[in-house]
Amino acid sequence: MESILEGFAEYYSADLSEKIVRGMTENALKCKYNGGGQTIGYMIDEEQYFQIDPLTAPLVLEAYKMYDKGATMKEICDWMNGQGFRNSRGNPISFNSVEKLLKNRRYLGEYRYRDILVPDGIPQIIPQDLFDRVQARMEKNKKSPARYGRLYEQNERSETCLPRCERVLQIQKLGPSLYCLEQGSSITALPTN
Repeated sequence: MESILEGFAEYYSADLSEKIVRGMTENALKCKYNGGGQTIGYMIDEEQYFQIDPLTAPLVLEAYKMYDKGATMKEICDWMNGQGFRNSRGNPISFNSVEKLLKNRRYLGEYRYRDILVPDGIPQIIPQDLFDRVQARMEKNKKSPARYGRLYEQNERSETCLPRCERVLQIQKLGPSLYCLEQGSSITALPTN
């Protein structure tokens, strides 16, 4: 008797999962909101479609423009929090929230669910050229040591220890820190303000 009940429970679970995926896929084909956290800059109307939020969308556009003009993610984070911006859970904006915001292709009007992609499925907030410039800068800054201050420069043959000695030194990388062989001390990176 127990195995029959387990069989029914397994069937019910698989059938329910299939129906949920089918319903969410149908929603995706219509570019409707499928649940989850809401994207900053958009609101959901009564029919579950994405609409531009007139209060937060201009701030999203401004964040993109700031980053394009050279502002750091930390500066954008501080600016957004200063404007009273909150994430979808009501918490202050964090560095990670800014990074996700700047990478989110939904601001181009792309609607994505699983393997379904609808290019103009939702209203566009960010122009394509601005989005592309921001992505190029993010890729360039991805591995940049600039956020830790000017620690050392590297050219074809040597590395220069900065700002301690301005002369060419042997530098050995030991884990997350560097070790200046000439001075006999480790070089630690301090974040710049």
